[in-house]
Amino acid sequence: MSTVALGALARYRTATARLAWWSELRSALLLALVGIEVAALVALLPDTVAIWREGRPSPDFQLLLNAARDLKPPAGLYSPGLSLLLYPLTLLDEANAYRVYAGLGALAVAAIAYLAQRDIRPLEARVAVVLGIISVPQMHWALRFGHLTPFLALAALGGFLLLRRRPFLAGLCFAFLVLKPQYAPIPALYLLWTRNGRALAGLLGGAVVLETAGFAAAGFGEIGPYVRSLLDLGSDSRDNLAAIQQSWQYAWPGFLKSAGLEANPLLVADALALSLAAVVLVWFRATASTAVAAAALGMLVVAPYANFYDWGLLVVAGALLLKADIRWKSLLPVIAVGLYVALIATQAATPWPVKGVEISIIQTGDQLSLAVGDIGTRGLYWVTPAALAAVCFLAVAGQRAGRGVATAHATTDAPVQRRAA
Repeated sequence: MSTVALGALARYRTATARLAWWSELRSALLLALVGIEVAALVALLPDTVAIWREGRPSPDFQLLLNAARDLKPPAGLYSPGLSLLLYPLTLLDEANAYRVYAGLGALAVAAIAYLAQRDIRPLEARVAVVLGIISVPQMHWALRFGHLTPFLALAALGGFLLLRRRPFLAGLCFAFLVLKPQYAPIPALYLLWTRNGRALAGLLGGAVVLETAGFAAAGFGEIGPYVRSLLDLGSDSRDNLAAIQQSWQYAWPGFLKSAGLEANPLLVADALALSLAAVVLVWFRATASTAVAAAALGMLVVAPYANFYDWGLLVVAGALLLKADIRWKSLLPVIAVGLYVALIATQAATPWPVKGVEISIIQTGDQLSLAVGDIGTRGLYWVTPAALAAVCFLAVAGQRAGRGVATAHATTDAPVQRRAA
């Protein structure tokens, strides 16, 4: 008996030593990650704060504000409802309108960071999650430009987190994605796949209200041009984007260009179809917590048009990944960190701010137009294939409970159920 007791004690001490070793290594890696995130934040935050404090709106925000002042649909792929929502800002001068808008955007990012770090342990991991979200370069550019990315990200994350307990409210959150409509189809498809009728009703009802109110303010004659602009959004953006604008795309056309390839519409369509198939495969195989993470990734990899500042939406997928229930759960932080590094590396490869671009003026009769030269990209856009690789990983590792795979949260994380709500 003494021999057995001593042997058991020796094995317990060995196992304890191994756990202590892993715990120390994990803490060291987390602290190293925090250091990298602090360095990124220090590099980004001063300029973001300076632009906000000085009230220097970008031309993009000026276009949105001017459209709101006239209650007309903003140029580009924006819902007419956006002008109605931004109309109160027109009561302020341009600088203060930008300060209010960007300040609200910063609060939205803070709310995303708060929601993402809940249930994360230990403390250094929570700090790493918060710093990771607020130091994403693309989100800082969205704040500086005055774009919708922080608000859309908060709406999407809120929608995914509310799906189980407040489905109708979740649908209302998703309805705000129609303000930039290329990001609404994947959440809508997910609600159809799961037959979540209450959430789908919230999404459709909220979207109809936003669109109807926007067209009522702008005039229903704007419906035709708006629909045509949506139909023009496809796998080939070369006919409606300047060459330098194509280089700002993290969608598949931009990735192909960064790889030195022509953005052939057939290749782009294949990449979009492959991405959608991978997302649906996760929905078919995985539990609900994993399926929503795949849907958040799908919002970007299945979008035919997404600029670099739009990819701040990847923080939604990062927050949901950390809550996913899969085999090899310990690899999820590695995937999240990999996506964060890919965002930073891809931003470094993005030709913004623009330097050394040749601009020429072309006169055709009485019309003047600008021809902007193409400087290409500064490297490969790693984040696009990295996001697709994350979806494929979830498809492999995210099997449902009840298929011979024991999950850590089988009692609380229900499988994706295709049933009428």
